Amino acid sequence: MSDLQELTQEVRGLRTLIDALRVALAPSEQARPLTAAEMMVRWQISGETEALRLGNLRRRCEAWGLRKMIGTAGMGQTFMLGDVIAAENFGNGTTTRRRSKRAA
Repeated sequence: MSDLQELTQEVRGLRTLIDALRVALAPSEQARPLTAAEMMVRWQISGETEALRLGNLRRRCEAWGLRKMIGTAGMGQTFMLGDVIAAENFGNGTTTRRRSKRAA
């Protein structure tokens, strides 16, 4: 394996660790991340099937600068509450800039 591939794997591992630490060290209200299903209810995501709703959720998250937690996907993807609130503030015009994007 090349040095670049090893470094990339190490960075991904560190990002996963950082996300876990954010959950563990977050204030009690933000300790439990929101799931994709909870986000669909919270944001009233429309779509006839689960796959369409997931696609619509993904597009809104991209537009509002919200990133899922590393290592989660599909209906199991999770989002930190603080990040969700910041994205909602951007989406409704309360703030004028999105949070900076983390590399996936």
